[in-house]
Amino acid sequence: MFQVRQGDLLLTKIDTKKGKAVKQTVENGRLVLLRGEQTGHAHTVEADKATLKSWEDILMLEVKEDTELTHDEHNPIPLDPGVYEVRTQRRFNYDDLPSPQRQAMFD
Repeated sequence: MFQVRQGDLLLTKIDTKKGKAVKQTVENGRLVLLRGEQTGHAHTVEADKATLKSWEDILMLEVKEDTELTHDEHNPIPLDPGVYEVRTQRRFNYDDLPSPQRQAMFD
């Protein structure tokens, strides 16, 4: 399984061609996959080389030719053609849980 992580974005290469095109956000020729909550910077790929698709509540990126995943705060990551599942990763802070729930997790 091939995975790429850039900040809070995780791409996992999958074997499927299913899916229907979904609304694309394109800015300056770049397809926006995810926009950062704090800075507003976006994870993007070249819009003419990829498309976003959806199938059974799974967001997918179909890369048609070699491109790079870019973000202002991270190094670019090369992407080969194929279909990638798109996921957002979040940090989980146990300290945000109420004390009884936090304690129950470690008992």
